[in-house]
Amino acid sequence: MLYHVPDIPQTLTEITRVLKPGGLLCTATNGLTLMLEIHQFIQMYNHNYQTRGREAARFCLENAQTLSAPYFSNTDVVIYDDHLEVTKSKKLLAYILSIGRMIEGITSQDITKIRRILQKQIMIVGHIYISKSQGLLLAVKEKHIGIKFFYVCSRN
Repeated sequence: MLYHVPDIPQTLTEITRVLKPGGLLCTATNGLTLMLEIHQFIQMYNHNYQTRGREAARFCLENAQTLSAPYFSNTDVVIYDDHLEVTKSKKLLAYILSIGRMIEGITSQDITKIRRILQKQIMIVGHIYISKSQGLLLAVKEKHIGIKFFYVCSRN
């Protein structure tokens, strides 16, 4: 989750400084479409809400290799292809309400509408589909000057 650090290039410089040659950086990160359905749904009620803020876009699945390539001899992004099927509208609404920036400007009438829409969707389809866009950046510090160290990452 390197998008949380204030200076990503400085952080990557420091990581490469402390990793031994051939060392592996393994860091989780999100993609820009993480929980996209929730973000789009909330945007219907909070028109000022921006899906996946600028902070998350600073370091994400879509740009992790490009940003880390100057610091490592070999990089790879492993996508964790998954989704959620939420069957409890009350729990999903509690999650939405727990994220302050999502609910800014949303009225109690909006919350009642949201609750009804979630309940209806679950009643009709059986669940609410929510995409998960997550994965890992794997990056190897060069083992010897001029010789790249390659690793094998099995994917199932």
